[in-house]
Amino acid sequence: MWETFVFLTCIRITLSVFSRQTNSWFFVNFVDMKKVIVGFSLVVFAANLFGQDFEASSPITVASGYGNYHPQMEVLGDDHLGIIWTNSVTNNLYFSKQTAPEVFSTPIQLNPLGTEVQDYNWSGPDLSV
Repeated sequence: MWETFVFLTCIRITLSVFSRQTNSWFFVNFVDMKKVIVGFSLVVFAANLFGQDFEASSPITVASGYGNYHPQMEVLGDDHLGIIWTNSVTNNLYFSKQTAPEVFSTPIQLNPLGTEVQDYNWSGPDLSV
């Protein structure tokens, strides 16, 4: 809410500065530019101050011994999590579904036996529901 207010206020100040003296976007004096920079700085500060943060304070183990490379999560139709990931040692792709809070089903290998999946450090599986 505050971010929107600060952002709209900065836009209003910027527009009034540009239209007040020169009626042009190309000619702005130093005082007007300082107002624009201060306004923009306020928007950036407000976004950082009131923005949402995410921190995983206590990780949940989905499955032990199946790897943990490139996990991807999606909320399924029944409002439970579906997770896919790869094992970088065996090059297998696994899927597990949340059955209760902090409880997941036994992982299922999705790739056929003898078929390895691509699991480089810059790529991995993608899940779409």
